[in-house]
Amino acid sequence: MSNTIIFTEIVNCGPVGRIMLESFHKYHDQIIYIYCTEKDIFNLGNIRRHPNNRYINVSDGHAESFKKGHCGTAEVFADMFAHKLDRERWIIHCDSDLVFKKESISLIETALDEGYDIVGSRRCYKNNPGKVPIPDGIPDAISTYFIGMKTKVLPKGYSFEDL
Repeated sequence: MSNTIIFTEIVNCGPVGRIMLESFHKYHDQIIYIYCTEKDIFNLGNIRRHPNNRYINVSDGHAESFKKGHCGTAEVFADMFAHKLDRERWIIHCDSDLVFKKESISLIETALDEGYDIVGSRRCYKNNPGKVPIPDGIPDAISTYFIGMKTKVLPKGYSFEDL
């Protein structure tokens, strides 16, 4: 859909991102924005030349944040929200370690078209595989590894620094 922007980040994981992008392009004929470094692009192999790839080089900006857990990913989301959403009505994020086994973007777009504001799978805290202790009363949240949302639900007027 022309009003959807799709993005991922492959900072420090170009070889993994290569597999995701190969599977993405096998089933989707859509542009994907890729936050990465020059080294990550090199590690993509031949898929780096795909005409639907749009690279956003973070070498001079967010790359250091990826050394601090999920700070880099949070900055990528903030960058998308603050700078890239002028006309788009939907935004879809996919992690670099996803493997697409079929066309899947339309599943998220259909649910958004049906009226949902945010679409994705649940991140189950109660049964998390890492056995990280979660206090009682914390509800399951939506996972961000493959998520779509309407841009109208995002707060307006925030700068990148605010986000």
